[in-house]
Amino acid sequence: MDLPNYRTVNTSQIQIKDVGTVTQRQIGENVSRKDKISFLVSTLMDLQDSKEAIYSTLDAWVAWERNFPIGALKQVLLALEKEQQWHRIIQVIKWMLSKGQGTTRGTYGQLIQALDMDRRVEEAQEIWKKKLAFDLHSVPWKLCKLMISVYYRNNMLDDLVKLFKGLEAFDRKPPEKTIVQKVADAYAAGLT
Repeated sequence: MDLPNYRTVNTSQIQIKDVGTVTQRQIGENVSRKDKISFLVSTLMDLQDSKEAIYSTLDAWVAWERNFPIGALKQVLLALEKEQQWHRIIQVIKWMLSKGQGTTRGTYGQLIQALDMDRRVEEAQEIWKKKLAFDLHSVPWKLCKLMISVYYRNNMLDDLVKLFKGLEAFDRKPPEKTIVQKVADAYAAGLT
């Protein structure tokens, strides 16, 4: 009986009859980043509404990563935002922050938006005051506009005017007329 003549290969390759060689991969290495993100998004959306379930899923998802996958998590957050999964966005961001990751103004802005959309305005205002409002001379207008809109939507007109006056104190001029219109509406409602 003739045995096929296989050539010797190193351990990172496997000979498959006459087809050629296939590179052997590490566990998890052959899953594309896009597939990992899709898997996490679908898993998060299917989980019960439990902080422990979400946090343990996220812990397991990043367990084998060499570096904290902040870029991939940003993609997960964008996918959840597209699906309007505001509560899940809040949970993912709070988990990231508990790990000391994503402590940027953009992350806090996304958290404020998700809290507002999840009808947790008091919590959104608390995040604003603790993490962003202390630095009104340099907070980007995008975030100021977000908070002005949150106040406007939730009829918190005193807070809206107070924020605008704080920005004016630093001689910051609003870049859009919509901001000025919201402040004018607040004044028209009889506020000072």
